[in-house]
Amino acid sequence: MKREIIAIFLSFCAGAAIAQAPPVGKRMNIQCMEKPGMQQSLARFEKAFQRIRDRNPANDNNVDELHKSYRYYARIHNGPPGRAAFCNHMNELFLTWHRAALRIFEMALQEADKENGGDGGVTLPYWNWAQPATGKFYPLPFERDAALQPMGDPRRDDARTNPRYRPDEVQAKMDNARTWRQFGGKPCIDPDCRRRQPIPAPPAMSAARSSSRSTTRCTDGSAAT
Repeated sequence: MKREIIAIFLSFCAGAAIAQAPPVGKRMNIQCMEKPGMQQSLARFEKAFQRIRDRNPANDNNVDELHKSYRYYARIHNGPPGRAAFCNHMNELFLTWHRAALRIFEMALQEADKENGGDGGVTLPYWNWAQPATGKFYPLPFERDAALQPMGDPRRDDARTNPRYRPDEVQAKMDNARTWRQFGGKPCIDPDCRRRQPIPAPPAMSAARSSSRSTTRCTDGSAAT
């Protein structure tokens, strides 16, 4: 029941806030945001992020949904310590639940940007994780910059090569996912996930496709470095 309440809460908050929010600006590739001429600087995004992280969780009950602490937004997904997460995976809510959660946090970033003297045009960047990372394991800003370090998560310092999917492998996974269990990952709260289901084998790939590697391209046509 608690999970259903959280899902309803997210839908309500996202619907009410998005109805009053300005149109979403262009989202940037985080691996390109340090390049000159990009519409949104990495420094501005990180400054808004840090402002949220600096808020005191003890004040969360005294402010609206877009001015709470980083802990509040993290727990929308992860749940309180020692309790089950609220996020939905392996079911039909996988995409819509996370879209709403991310949009709420993005609007909180935009409010933080206004508090920093900006126009509220900050947007969440994206990373195409089928393309090479500029850092050892993640895009460089997530390994280097303090504002984006989630409590010293050891994965940020992982020296292993990122075992990312190739674009053709991502497409194969999507094309061959026959159930939400296979498509949406885990944890799963749907009864269907408790039953074992066969996972179809991906189609055979040519040697040329399997050995392909893509390069991150920025909007000006140059490669990210």
